[in-house]
Amino acid sequence: MSAKLMFRGQCVVISLLFLACPLYLPEKVQIKTEPAIYLPLGTPDSLQENMNFSLAGLADSKPALSPDNKEIALYDFQGEYGDTRAFIIRMKLMEKNLGTVLDNPSPAPPGITPPDIKIDFEKAGISPIDGTKKGFELKDIQKILGEYEGLKFRSVPVYLYIQGPDRIFKNGNVTASITALDGTDNSAPLPDAELLSNQPVSPHAFPVFPDSDDEPMLGTLSPKPETRFDLKDILNQDSPPAGLDFKYKINIGNITIKYDELPAIREDFKTPLSAILVLVLPYQFTAGQDIPILAEKNTDPDAKAIHLLDEGKDLFGRNSADDESESTTKDMLERMQSLVIQVNVENNLGLAGYAPVYGARPDTDRAKKPLGRMPLSGPSSIAIPKSEVGYPFNIWVEIYLEEGQDFDIKRPGKDSAVPPLKFSLGIVVKTRINEIL
Repeated sequence: MSAKLMFRGQCVVISLLFLACPLYLPEKVQIKTEPAIYLPLGTPDSLQENMNFSLAGLADSKPALSPDNKEIALYDFQGEYGDTRAFIIRMKLMEKNLGTVLDNPSPAPPGITPPDIKIDFEKAGISPIDGTKKGFELKDIQKILGEYEGLKFRSVPVYLYIQGPDRIFKNGNVTASITALDGTDNSAPLPDAELLSNQPVSPHAFPVFPDSDDEPMLGTLSPKPETRFDLKDILNQDSPPAGLDFKYKINIGNITIKYDELPAIREDFKTPLSAILVLVLPYQFTAGQDIPILAEKNTDPDAKAIHLLDEGKDLFGRNSADDESESTTKDMLERMQSLVIQVNVENNLGLAGYAPVYGARPDTDRAKKPLGRMPLSGPSSIAIPKSEVGYPFNIWVEIYLEEGQDFDIKRPGKDSAVPPLKFSLGIVVKTRINEIL
C-alpha cells in the first residue's frame, strides 16, 4: 500500500473517532443577529376620529340657487370631469320674438324696383335687450374654503349660448355685454365684474339638459361656444361674494334686406332670439401656499393633528423614561437600533399634499421638527434612529396641501362609511443581539 493511500485511511479513521466522541462546546459563545419585530397597528379609531375635517365637506356641498328665479337649474355634472365633483348651472337670460319688427310695406308700383328694406331693431324698441338675473349662492362653499386661506379655484368657465334667426348674426350684428353683481339686495357690481363688453356672438346649438335637475348631466359640452369667460378671479378674491347675479345686454344691429327677401325673412324670424348662460363649477383647486388641513396651527379649532394614542401615553407602554416594570419592553428598547413607521394611505377624496409625522404633539419642544413626511396616497415608510425615540413616544400626523399643488375633490362614493382618508399603520422595531452566552 502506498504512503498516499495509507494517509487517506488514517484521515477517515480520525474523522469517525471524532464523531463518536461527545461534542464539547466552549464555555462562552457570542451570538450576533438582527431580528426585526413587526407591530401591525391597523387603522386605530383614534386616528379616524379627527378625519372629518371641513374640506371633506366639499364633496357633499353644492351651490344654492336663488329661490325667486324659476329659470335657473343646477345639475350634478358627471361628464367630462370624470369622478371629480362638478356642477353645471344653466341660467336662461332671455327669449325674444323679433317678428314684430317687420312692417307690411306697400306693394311696389309696377315696373319699379322696390328699395331695400332697412330693419332698425333699436327704433322698433327691440334692441337692446337687457335685464338682471338672480343667480346662485356660494355661502356653503365659501364657508369651507374660508377656513383654508390660499385655496383657489383653478377655473370656473361660463359659456354664452345664443340662438336666433340666422340673418341677424351676419357681419357681427349681435353683441353681448355681461356684468357680475354681488348677489345681495344691493346688487352692486363686483371688482373686475365686466365679463363681456359688446363682444360679437355667433349662434350655437344649446346643450341637451336632463328632464329634471334631480338627474345627473352626462356627456360633455363639446363643442363649446367661442363666447366664454371665467369666474375664477371673482371667486378667488380675498373677500369673495356669497352669491352672484348677472346683468346682461344683448344688442342687435341693423340689417338691410331686399324687398323680394321679405317672405323668407318673415319665416326666419319665427325663430325667437334666445340666450342662456352655462356655468361649470368643478371642484378643482390650487393651493396658493402651504395650507394646513389637519394641524395644531390650523385656524379650524376642530382640525387638530391626528394622533395614535392620547397625549402623554407611550407607544411602548412605559410610565416614565426609566420605567423597568416591563422587562420585555426594556430589553427590546435597549437592543433597538432603529424604528420604522410604515404607513399606507387610502385617499378617497382626491387631496394632494404631504403629511409630516411627529413623535410627540407637533407644537411641543420635543417635536420642533417632524420625524419625516409621507405622501397622501399609497405606502411609505419613515426610519427613525434610536436617539429620536424619546419618552413618551407617540405618533402624530398633520396634513398639508403643498403650495402650487393642484388637486380635485372627488365625488362622494356610494358607500358613505368610507372615510375620505384612511391610514393603516405598522411599526418595525429593528434590534441587534450581540451577547456572550
